[in-house]
Amino acid sequence: MVGSSLDDLDKTRLELYFRRRFPDWSTPEDWASTLAAHKLAAISEAGATPTHLGILLFAEQPEQYISGAYIDLAVYHHDIPDGNTVDSRQITGPLPEQITKVVSYFQASPLTPIISRKSGDGRRDYPSYIDTALQEAVVNAVIHRDYGVSGSQIIIRMFPDRIEFQNPGALYNTLTIENLYAGCQPARRNQFLTGFMRYYESPVTGSSFLEARGEGFLNLVRDSLRLSGRRPELEQIGEATKLTIYAAQYPELA
Repeated sequence: MVGSSLDDLDKTRLELYFRRRFPDWSTPEDWASTLAAHKLAAISEAGATPTHLGILLFAEQPEQYISGAYIDLAVYHHDIPDGNTVDSRQITGPLPEQITKVVSYFQASPLTPIISRKSGDGRRDYPSYIDTALQEAVVNAVIHRDYGVSGSQIIIRMFPDRIEFQNPGALYNTLTIENLYAGCQPARRNQFLTGFMRYYESPVTGSSFLEARGEGFLNLVRDSLRLSGRRPELEQIGEATKLTIYAAQYPELA
């Protein structure tokens, strides 16, 4: 990749990944050949340089080389995205760490809506979302976005009654919204990125970032529908894709 070198890929992160994927892994004498074999680097007469994939997964700050390779997170206390946020953050770092940071935020932030009730047995919290559904939504935004769209990032907006996940890029190939809800195997724009994500596990949820059989989206739909009574809404907005997950309401607790 122009303007980068293999020194921009963090060797500690590379070691952790390869040791997790290959139990008998040992540090190679020739990193360039190893990285090239895994599509993380390209070798030419001028030498070895990281690929976009290598930068996205293992560079400390991918957005320095790939415009928009980060997540904007905004939280509102009202129903419209008018710029008046109660919290806003730019989530950076290698893509697996971006995913973990966002899911951790949802789980730990006092701004994530939750209903609590006290009884003789103590306090009980009623969650508004299922952690694995939120994780699936973030992972989908990351692996399905079009990284060729310059200057456009993933945007996540949290409102009192819903969370919206919007990523650059329309649904890939001939895939349609109706087919996804029907259980069609998703056509992935970033196949190599998808392959790597299978070997990452969330320290927040304890589950893999990616379902090997492509069932993650349907699980998200079923779990969210069961909790909130509303099916998550998938939309095409120009050349962007937006997924909305609705919060549980618990009317019996009102």
